[in-house]
Amino acid sequence: MINDYQLSTPRYNLFHPAYWFGDIDARPFALFRIAFGALMLKEALYHLPLAEAFYSDMGILPRHALTALGYETFSLMNSLPAAWMVMIFFAVWAAVALGLMLGWRTRIMSILNFVILASVINRAPLIATGAEVAQCAFAFWAIFIPLGRFYSLDARRSKFAHSTAIYAFPARMIHIQIAIIYIFNALIKMQGFSWPNGNALFQALQVQLYTFPLGDWLLTNASLELLRGLTHLTLLIEGGFTLLVFAPILQPYLRALGLLAGVGLHVGIGLAMNIPNFPVIMVLSYLTLLDPRWIDWVEKWLFKRGWRIGRMEIIATLIIEKSGCSGLIGQIGRGAFVGAGRGALALMLMGLMGAVLWGNIVDNDRIADSLGAPSMSSAVQNLLISAGLWQSWGLFAPEPLSQDTAFVIVGTFRDGRVLDLRTGQPPEASRARYFIGPWSRWNKFEENMGRADNTHPVLGPWLAYTCRGTPGLASVEIILRTRPTVHPGQPFADYSSRRMAGRDCG
Repeated sequence: MINDYQLSTPRYNLFHPAYWFGDIDARPFALFRIAFGALMLKEALYHLPLAEAFYSDMGILPRHALTALGYETFSLMNSLPAAWMVMIFFAVWAAVALGLMLGWRTRIMSILNFVILASVINRAPLIATGAEVAQCAFAFWAIFIPLGRFYSLDARRSKFAHSTAIYAFPARMIHIQIAIIYIFNALIKMQGFSWPNGNALFQALQVQLYTFPLGDWLLTNASLELLRGLTHLTLLIEGGFTLLVFAPILQPYLRALGLLAGVGLHVGIGLAMNIPNFPVIMVLSYLTLLDPRWIDWVEKWLFKRGWRIGRMEIIATLIIEKSGCSGLIGQIGRGAFVGAGRGALALMLMGLMGAVLWGNIVDNDRIADSLGAPSMSSAVQNLLISAGLWQSWGLFAPEPLSQDTAFVIVGTFRDGRVLDLRTGQPPEASRARYFIGPWSRWNKFEENMGRADNTHPVLGPWLAYTCRGTPGLASVEIILRTRPTVHPGQPFADYSSRRMAGRDCG
């Protein structure tokens, strides 16, 4: 192990064979497992209130409506028509996420978490966000990494206990995935006009569907020069992140600079823009990029203050063993890939990552044409989609959204009251905005439905679900309000309204 900082080391030199096929420290990936498991636990619990509305046949997205839209991808949830079944499924997900976080039967928990997450995304594609695509990608690559080697319950009973070395190649897949997200996002943004000329943030902040109050304040009070500067800074960080983090020289200093810039970018996005989980999952992925010497420093600092990681592991072990849960799964998957040829594993992962990279290229016509990339067969594309690995990183790119969208669910009660059913206010002055919590899923749903016409298969189930869930309702209407975004110097447009659907509730 190289103990001093040098101009170039195999630890950072991607042109050195040891970078790909040697051993690396397991602790950054163990930290990622803990944080990622906690995020998955939160997601599982957040999905419980959405079970009926978005994941059952009595809700807004019944299976027959998705079939009519052409969504016929694999999902374990396709066999769960009732809300109570879905809630049990999410409860199981929560248990899996907790096991992943604690590092109990880590390989099994990693596989289950990926399958569940892909199933959740494929069951309700109209509310799936870029954050979930990123989560699914990281969950997939994590299957092939021994995440339980450190800071885990598995480590206490494993023959690898206290060993920090893991095979590098599978771990590099997560690093390549991080690079893909930033590279393609920056390339696609450069294809537009608003990002290079600095007006993208001004336009994005007009879309209140995806802004927090700070974003609204910036649109009203920040100077155009500041917004343009922040737009160009975003491009600079996204475009330069991969170069800084993976440069083979001047490390770990450039990596530290890249990670700090990335954290600053995502914190800024998280404060101004209402994009659930994406800033969080990207910052969590940075844990896999930590230099082991930084972890050494933190561990020594904690050790001097009497803190012991093992205490949490011992307590959790006792809870699981005393509850009798340790025998539920048995030894299935323990030691998976142990003894398997590293070369064979590397070839398999290389092929999978090649398919993912190919999909990212052909998803954008300009990139595909410039590289002369062949088209992808429908069979391979459908396989990637079903596995949750089909990716598109044109986030607010090549242009920000061209319109702000707001739905008003107008309910007329038998006693004569007329209200927006989501806010309880008169429809004329009403707009439902979900900043945090489970119902922030409405934002992506509204964006997708904002492009729909009056014959969309989801409108009927949406009306029926609203009628069933609102006592005393005589009739309901779905009203779409839209406002186009404008360039600097143009007056803000007014919202226009369009009745999309309605029905009597009987």
